[in-house]
Amino acid sequence: MASVPGGYGNLENRLVRIQDRIQGPREPAPPYVLSEAVAGERHEVAVKAPQRHAGGGCCLACGDVSAGGSLDEVDRDLDLFIDRQHIIECMDSRAQILDRACKPGHPIGAMPLDARLPHRARLTDMRFGAFTPQGWRHDLGGVPVDQQWPTILSTAKAIEDLGFESVWVYDHFHPVPEPTQEPVYEAWTLMAALAATTETVRLGQMCTCNSYRPPTYLAKVAASIDAISGGRLEMGIGAGWYEHEYDGYGYEFPKASVRIGMLREGVEIMRRMWTEDVVDYDGTYYSLKGALCQPKPVQDPMIPMWVAGGGPKLTLNIAARYADYTNFAYTLDEFKEKSEILAGHCRDVGRDFDEIVRSTNLNIVIGETEAEVAERTAAIKAHFTPVVGADKVDKMFDNNYVNGGGMAGTPEQIIERLREWEAAGLGYAIVYFQEAGTDRRGLELFANQVMPHLV
Repeated sequence: MASVPGGYGNLENRLVRIQDRIQGPREPAPPYVLSEAVAGERHEVAVKAPQRHAGGGCCLACGDVSAGGSLDEVDRDLDLFIDRQHIIECMDSRAQILDRACKPGHPIGAMPLDARLPHRARLTDMRFGAFTPQGWRHDLGGVPVDQQWPTILSTAKAIEDLGFESVWVYDHFHPVPEPTQEPVYEAWTLMAALAATTETVRLGQMCTCNSYRPPTYLAKVAASIDAISGGRLEMGIGAGWYEHEYDGYGYEFPKASVRIGMLREGVEIMRRMWTEDVVDYDGTYYSLKGALCQPKPVQDPMIPMWVAGGGPKLTLNIAARYADYTNFAYTLDEFKEKSEILAGHCRDVGRDFDEIVRSTNLNIVIGETEAEVAERTAAIKAHFTPVVGADKVDKMFDNNYVNGGGMAGTPEQIIERLREWEAAGLGYAIVYFQEAGTDRRGLELFANQVMPHLV
């Protein structure tokens, strides 16, 4: 298949990586080319796949040579997608995907992943992203300055090569759990750099602080990066919370209700900037007159919106109205509780709850054996002891990995816990490995021995 500028040919690579983990290496499938448009309520799609079927065509959903398939068949056969390398394009509620992507004779490999698959279409029972180190959590400590960006980039590429769907950064200026002189790389600078240096992996921030930058500026930057990356950007957005940063950078730190009100207007502005030619806006916190945003995002109709935070009255209401994805919860019980609240807001605003993919962030310590887990646990504690003190390091670790916020264990133990989250409705896990910048064994173990069991 001919290469396509802008990193558009990402689906075939992702499929190969997934298949390698499940069935061993194989030759890539021949290029599929759409042979007929979708019409009617059945949304039947056929492809030409030379030398694959005697009849010359197969259903993208189920592989049936008849080139047919109802919506029920598509849903039932999602699991067959990976094994058969067929591209799922039949989604009744998202026919617009086909309008923009399924053109007769259009090579599938020339379309970005999310132009071919709706944001909410699930390739697996659970989807995975991973954070690359950037310093916010003291994960670049000891790395020389001239090696910090190479470390960030090489880890991001490892995440890409291991088959994670996305790579993530935090949006912060001062390190945690204590503000120190450790380096912290700015989130959107990294987004631009990673857009130009990765090929297939999606790029996200968990999450952008709405009040650190005007939403018009964020919309413009995000649209530009989406174009540079070939349509691979995710937009994570939240109201902000780290008061030390606000004070340090001279930003006003209003009360929570005001920050959340600013978030609501910011989300509305970004959505309009990405979809309208000229934007006028007269809100409580922002006022625009004739705002322009060109280029528009590559993703149509817009960049996927992740609304982060679990505030029950305000933030989850914003999510119910505008989010493609949510990100909340520190514990499984909290996730269940906030999911019920989100469902209630969806009912109130007339939104289908199942349209929203629910995600959470999970800190991971993993080892082949419990002894190896203990060894890596000890290394993390030793790393943070100079930062928080010996009297606090155990509590810090328990808060981040035991009582909530993450998991420590063998692959089997972590699979068991993830299945509990999956049963509660978790669709997307964004995982963090504190040591990943200098030791990728945990990252690789998770990708190779945990993720395949949740597909």
